[in-house]
Amino acid sequence: MNAESTPGGVPRPEMRSDASGWRVEQLTSLTDDLSRNLEPIVRQHYVEGLGVGPAQFVRFEVGRLGLLVKSGAWLLVVFHGTSAVGFLVCEVSGWDSEIFGFGVGRVSAIGLDPARSETAGRILIGAALETLRSWNVRQISARIDAADLCVIHALEAEGFRIADVSVTLGLNAGDIGDAGITSMVRPYGRNDYGAVREIAGGSFTYSRFFNDTRFSREAANELFARWIQNACSGRADQVLVAHAGNQVLGFVSCHIDRQAEALLGFAVGDLNLLGVSAAAQGRGVGLEVLRAGLQWFKPRTRQIEVRTQLTNIPALRLYEKAGFRVTRGLVTPGGVTFHRWLS
Repeated sequence: MNAESTPGGVPRPEMRSDASGWRVEQLTSLTDDLSRNLEPIVRQHYVEGLGVGPAQFVRFEVGRLGLLVKSGAWLLVVFHGTSAVGFLVCEVSGWDSEIFGFGVGRVSAIGLDPARSETAGRILIGAALETLRSWNVRQISARIDAADLCVIHALEAEGFRIADVSVTLGLNAGDIGDAGITSMVRPYGRNDYGAVREIAGGSFTYSRFFNDTRFSREAANELFARWIQNACSGRADQVLVAHAGNQVLGFVSCHIDRQAEALLGFAVGDLNLLGVSAAAQGRGVGLEVLRAGLQWFKPRTRQIEVRTQLTNIPALRLYEKAGFRVTRGLVTPGGVTFHRWLS
């Protein structure tokens, strides 16, 4: 789901400062000097096994921050003296807002210097909440690396509550076998639209939207139905369906992360959505359509990632059976998702 940029006409926040040397600024670009200032904060999230080294990881993460800001997201940076000690990027999601009928925003990125996290977090998050209220945003989400305890504590101190814990699993394309795609799976066709949409509209009840009772279940189901609808309309690089005759049993949407390709020099696949109809559960359909998706990814990517909920044991077992292993993730990092309601 891609958030839209800040609504037109909304005033940007002014710089705030105090006598103790703290100040927070809203910036419209990520300069080279600022990027270098933020690198130590970003570097703390590096772990082994990502397929890139620490320096490449930092360039990738800082590059994605820059692209977020260019797309219209709002960047806050908190300084102590002349040093940047924290940053926060937030957006308003026009698509989510339309579906749920009220303003929905998200913290797309946040990082704090652990040595100054308490004050920096309070300043950054307080400024973000103030601005989001002025945009008539009612609900905010933030997905945080589970190891980033200083950010987690900062969000909790400002009233955010856990809504979901997700896990990313990864697989190197070179480890995918040559089983081929069975006759049970084929590319999506226009006649599959209704069935695929119906399956998506009832398959993702482990989602954070269902964990938070203030979201309408009907609207949450509609969100996933529209998600696969958009994937089938060209947002996905490929959608595959499992079928028995004319009956659609399940689907998988396959995405190639173009930002990763541009910033890292190699392609990373994202298994964005996978769903199986209620009637086909327990018949191996999920594994068949998953393996077909991996065959599609194999010649096109270097590694594939998928994110699912920690509580979704059936999905975790499915991905592990296909060879995936838990990782931090480059393009779809898991973590702790927080919600904050402003009204």
